[in-house]
Amino acid sequence: MVSVEIGTSDGSGPQAGLPVTLTIHARDPASGYPLTGLSPAAWLVPDNGGEAGCQAWVNRLAGSPVPPPGVADLNGYDLIQLAQDGTLALIDPRLNLASANIRSLTRLPGLPALWSIDPGGTMLAMVPGEASSKIRLFDHSPLAMRKEIEAGADVVSLNASEEDLLAGTADGRLLRISPDGSIVGEIALGTGAVMLQRGDDGGLIALAQDGHGLIEGDSGKSVRFSGVSGGARSVAYSSLADGAYILAADGRSLSILHRDEPGRLFTLPLEAEASRIVPDQQGQWLALPASDGRSVAIFDTRIGAVRWTIGAEDPVRDVLFSDSFLYFTHARAGGVTRVVFDPDGDAPGIAMIAAGEAAATDRKPSPMPLVVRVPGNGIIAASPDRRVGFMVAEDGAQAAMSSLPLLAGDSAGLLLRYRGVREVGHDGEYRTDFVPEYGGRYLAVVRIDQPELAHCRKVAIAGEADPALARQDPRKSAPATVLRLLSAPQTGESEVRFAIDGAPPGTRLLNAMLMAETGGWHRFVDVTSDGQGRYHFKANIPRRGLYRFYAELGGKVDAQTLGLDIPVS
Repeated sequence: MVSVEIGTSDGSGPQAGLPVTLTIHARDPASGYPLTGLSPAAWLVPDNGGEAGCQAWVNRLAGSPVPPPGVADLNGYDLIQLAQDGTLALIDPRLNLASANIRSLTRLPGLPALWSIDPGGTMLAMVPGEASSKIRLFDHSPLAMRKEIEAGADVVSLNASEEDLLAGTADGRLLRISPDGSIVGEIALGTGAVMLQRGDDGGLIALAQDGHGLIEGDSGKSVRFSGVSGGARSVAYSSLADGAYILAADGRSLSILHRDEPGRLFTLPLEAEASRIVPDQQGQWLALPASDGRSVAIFDTRIGAVRWTIGAEDPVRDVLFSDSFLYFTHARAGGVTRVVFDPDGDAPGIAMIAAGEAAATDRKPSPMPLVVRVPGNGIIAASPDRRVGFMVAEDGAQAAMSSLPLLAGDSAGLLLRYRGVREVGHDGEYRTDFVPEYGGRYLAVVRIDQPELAHCRKVAIAGEADPALARQDPRKSAPATVLRLLSAPQTGESEVRFAIDGAPPGTRLLNAMLMAETGGWHRFVDVTSDGQGRYHFKANIPRRGLYRFYAELGGKVDAQTLGLDIPVS
């Protein structure tokens, strides 16, 4: 059973030009248990009264590399390119048609000192180079600054997540900032600049230069610590080890601090001075590039030691883990080096992937990384000499490469704005955030593979309609089909009454199920209709709390499953 909802964080109806969340719930129809680990695809299709059914739309959209006009593709990603002159471009990588792939442009006063974007692509934050005590938040459609925050001191580290933005300041504070730009928390860690790093699952390490800091696990519980002498050059958090890794200020040693033993610090010497720590997504591997770029040490957090050291005649610049490999860019080479390493201990395999022309002398370092990870796919690397990027896709050990125009200017940095549907928790819930450009009647189309499922639901978005799609339609606008609760039940044997509003003629209720919001308890129920769009059923509800009701509708229309929250007192 699949249900689709569309709404906003404040509970108001979806409106053109404002952030909207599309939520998908997927559950096994026999057991009621959540279906996890899926990869749903979603689109928003203008509902102009056509005859195409849900499966027909799924087949058309899944087989088209570029969606039809007016269709909002809620999958994939955009690329944010920062040019050397401060131009910021939002690029659609699928539109490989010269400047037609640039969706919007904006000009910054200068290059930022720091920037960060959250995994879902909803929060883009920058610290301007000309005013380093300020944090600027940007909207994406189009790229434009929406708020400036005064931090009270220079901001020296920045990390965005879907829930908040973290900023470390030069005077020893850690700031927590909400998506709307309000400072909602402030922790005085110590004195001196605060470095921070947050893992993909939310684990955090923050450390002030005087050696005072905190570790926060993925559960949100934080532990304070002290005693890291001499300051630090770089920090990283490993969810696998549930601990922090601290590179000393001189780059010659690595300290390990576990969250359940904040008073014990293990310090290991390094063969070469390291410039920083680059963790992988799972927290198993740490890459430690040497300060001179001539080597990269690979640290295994499972055994607490350097497993290999990879030499580089051409100095290493960017270092990035994809989902499957480790990549380097170099001072002179025009491409990237891919490192394949065996977790069981065999020597790493190294392959050079040509992407652009080599330079005769070392290039000037870019102020921002020129390589970004594409989740589930590979990487994109910007050419330092030409206005082009190279998309390196991953399929096992093979590398499929294609070029991407980056015509906003000579690249100074890249970011990825991921806009795909992502899993939230482990309750079969998936979400994607987007900003609809136009109002009107739409069809939310969802496709799921393995198991193969298709689902569509009519939705309405307030605001001006797309003028390019305007056409004469003599019919009145049909409202979206929704479930409406008429009477809230109580624990024990109780009756639930609800209505189905906006259902097309010929709609029938095929199946219905009531389940606890937290999972576990569920019952398929027999629903009785009064023939006027009102329904009721009886169920023996075990306890108070929030329950979820699902109704599968069919008949003369494509089957769809609607959800309804039911509070039980």
